[in-house]
Amino acid sequence: VPSIKPLIGNVIPNSIAAQAKLINDTEIISVAGNATRNWQEVNLALIGQIGNEEIEIKTKKSDSLYVSTFMLDIRQWQFSPDKTSALTSLGIIPFRPKVYNELSIIGDESPAALAGLQVGDKLISVSGVKTNDWLSFAKEIKRFPGQEVLITISRNNQTISLPVTPDSVKRSGSVIGYIGVAPKADVWPEEFLIELSYGPIEAIKESAQRTWNLTSLTFSMIGKLITGDVSVKNLSGPIGIAQGAGNSAGHGFVYFLGFLALISINLGIINLLPLPVLDGGHLLYYLIELFTGKEVSVKVQEAGFKFGALALLMLMAIGLFNDFSRVLG
Repeated sequence: VPSIKPLIGNVIPNSIAAQAKLINDTEIISVAGNATRNWQEVNLALIGQIGNEEIEIKTKKSDSLYVSTFMLDIRQWQFSPDKTSALTSLGIIPFRPKVYNELSIIGDESPAALAGLQVGDKLISVSGVKTNDWLSFAKEIKRFPGQEVLITISRNNQTISLPVTPDSVKRSGSVIGYIGVAPKADVWPEEFLIELSYGPIEAIKESAQRTWNLTSLTFSMIGKLITGDVSVKNLSGPIGIAQGAGNSAGHGFVYFLGFLALISINLGIINLLPLPVLDGGHLLYYLIELFTGKEVSVKVQEAGFKFGALALLMLMAIGLFNDFSRVLG
């Protein structure tokens, strides 16, 4: 499985990471005692610390064996999974190769191709708004789905303005503009790329460890929901799950499989909760019968089923309400 080392590219000023004095161009090797080989493992470890008061992060320079330890005070951590990532909310920007304000790929039959944009065009502005970097250009294009904009470029030392009508695409519940281009960028340094490969025995061990980590994370989140350390606003329903699946698929098939594994483990754990309408509820009745030596009365079972159904309906209602709030808000 191809992956990328978790190298900090930038620390946002005045953020939680900046207050802890995290350093740019250092690799995160562990979070709260959990070894981290890539950004996926960093994200999972950070999410598992929601509701705590601080996070221990260890880093090192790529050319050094010296390990630095930082304590992040997260008592004021504001993290909304539907709006931002755990990393960004803490003020950590992952390293990425330099991206230039120049086109390197133009999709066939895309709005950009139909408008006459060419590979090598340097981007100047969108409808009069200066775009000094790729991010500002992309941000402007996203603002105009289905609306004509005037893109000003530099080509062969000449300034040209071309009208382009971005397509409308739906991403994360909102409609954005899309013209089908990609920027010129430097290649990833070889020392930052890693290949995670396992033999048959190692693969079984690794899958068991990941399953255990996801199971522990799920139980931890359930406990924090009960104690109030995590808000019920973080619960998601079918719409949130569908959006998560779409986002993970956009990062590649391996990430999509990882998301499916997370959902499967969550469903399995929820099914084992001691609610009478679930398998966990039946196990609870069997345990009561085992210790008391007699069956649970029909009235108690009926009351339990009603309570379990009500609890599940409430969870579903909260999840759906949160989904619609995110989409409409």
